Amino acid sequence: LENVARGRHRMVLAVILLFVCWKFVDCTLPLCSIFVDRMELSRRIVGQEVVGADSELENFVTVVQIWWKKPHLVHRRIKGVDTVENPSIPERTMATFTRCGATADGGTFRKRKLIDRTGGCFVEYMWESDDRFICVPTSDDSEHCFYSRPYGVEMNTDKNDGVKILQAFVFETSESEGAVDDDDQKLLEIFSCKLLKAMHRWISHKKGSLKLSNTLSLVNQERFWAHYRKLKANYARSLINDWTERSPAEKTVFEDISIAAYLLTIWEEERIEKGTTEMQSFVDLGCGNGLLVYLLNSEGHSGFGVDQRKRNIWDKFSSVSQLKEMRIDFTGNLDWLGKPNWIISNHADQLTPWIPIWATKLNDCNTFIIPCCPYDLFGKYQRQHNGQSHYRSYLLYIQEIMNSLDFSVNQDLLRIPSTKRICFVGRREKPCENVELKVEAVLSQPCGRPLHVSSIEKLADNSDKKSNTGENDPSRNCNNLPRSFTDELVYRIAAYLLQTKRLKRIRLDKQRVLTWNLGGEAKISDCLLLLDAEEKLMMKNMFGGFKTLLKNNHQTFQIQAGKVRLRDWSTVEIKHKEMKKTKPCWFDSTHPNGCPLTSDKCPFLHTYIF
Repeated sequence: LENVARGRHRMVLAVILLFVCWKFVDCTLPLCSIFVDRMELSRRIVGQEVVGADSELENFVTVVQIWWKKPHLVHRRIKGVDTVENPSIPERTMATFTRCGATADGGTFRKRKLIDRTGGCFVEYMWESDDRFICVPTSDDSEHCFYSRPYGVEMNTDKNDGVKILQAFVFETSESEGAVDDDDQKLLEIFSCKLLKAMHRWISHKKGSLKLSNTLSLVNQERFWAHYRKLKANYARSLINDWTERSPAEKTVFEDISIAAYLLTIWEEERIEKGTTEMQSFVDLGCGNGLLVYLLNSEGHSGFGVDQRKRNIWDKFSSVSQLKEMRIDFTGNLDWLGKPNWIISNHADQLTPWIPIWATKLNDCNTFIIPCCPYDLFGKYQRQHNGQSHYRSYLLYIQEIMNSLDFSVNQDLLRIPSTKRICFVGRREKPCENVELKVEAVLSQPCGRPLHVSSIEKLADNSDKKSNTGENDPSRNCNNLPRSFTDELVYRIAAYLLQTKRLKRIRLDKQRVLTWNLGGEAKISDCLLLLDAEEKLMMKNMFGGFKTLLKNNHQTFQIQAGKVRLRDWSTVEIKHKEMKKTKPCWFDSTHPNGCPLTSDKCPFLHTYIF
């Protein structure tokens, strides 16, 4: 009995001891956390760049926005970002900001979620004032957090000579604590210096010349990149290996995968908003190679594609997708469209302005449009908006049509390898009233008004008379070729020339040296072999034919002694004039190494940075 009693006493004592230990740990953990949070942080400068006395704080604020919304320009592991304005700051993060010298009354706070290429995410908070910003990374998932220390950049003025200096800095605790994370500290220092050089490059632009365009602004980027990775993993390799078209396989496949991921994200968010699981249906008009239709069908969306010419690769997609070869009667009956939820127009050229009209006639139908070559309802589009480039004017024209037909229109910028990557998402929030009257009003606009029959007959008579005398022959200098056809040939020939590696080191400025591939040179006759029979037939009626097409694209090509090569703009003497640039730089958007000139020296418009 005594042994039993002693055993019970021991058990009671053990329980009491465990309870006391638990309460002690429960109390001491917050105290430890508070102690760590209150440890002194020291700021250490890891790099600086002189930007000149004429650099404006306005430019500094703009480049901070570029870094905040487009971090992938600096950090290649980052694929996307979702930003939050005026967020609530966790208490511990706020304590870190306070230790770094950031206060609520001295600046503004922002929050963003960074998505890396593997799908991992981590959250970063930023405090921003007029001449400084501080970022504090936070994450429960240390695997996907690139760095764990606060960092920042500020712009100061040298008191002696008045020049502006950009300084990158990191925050660290005592040496004993910092020694634990040496690798993290080194990574952060390297990254901070890379960010500093990028900001120095951006801030050197003229005041007012920096423009920040929001990419993928209409979708949740975490969802978008999840769809993109899934499509890439499931389809990309097999599609590239089995590609039968003349268009470059990798560019075409990844472009359509990105567009498909964008649509899948929009549609997923639409289903969540409506509280339904029913998959949207679609029709892709001017579907071309049919790849976008194939991807959307494979992901469970019903729909079909239409084009006036069948492509060879359609046979590969036939088991999954319905692709129809037919000529569309623009003003005829639309029963063949069925009742899709969405009409898609992906670089559909002549069909583009008609898409909102047909969607309106179907009434309960939304639109997704990527405008490319400018056509109005009855021919080539003529610029209507003064002070705008031809392409920008055309975008306004398409948007005006959509607005006049009561669409709720949103514009976005896609992440695709194309200079024409602006898209319109037109949603039908309520049924359109007086459909016929509104459609007729659109058709009667200056860019949409067809000529009267008698006027057409009169023009035809005059044309016959002039052709008999040899006057007014149709232009045959390749300018009437479809722009999409010309762009495709230019890309194909350039890719062929770039297969030959001739590397050249070009000094862009005092800090940067570019290794640039000049590519090889080839006989014009050899380049002609890159065209198929149908493409050669299109060139047959052109004066000078293929050679004329190459000469017309003199920004890209240089022809000498019957051979063609890429033009090296770094050797061209350019007379600088203060003029508005409207024509995009082909090398900036397409060449693997970019343009051999900086944006301020190049005579063409650079758009890739922003």
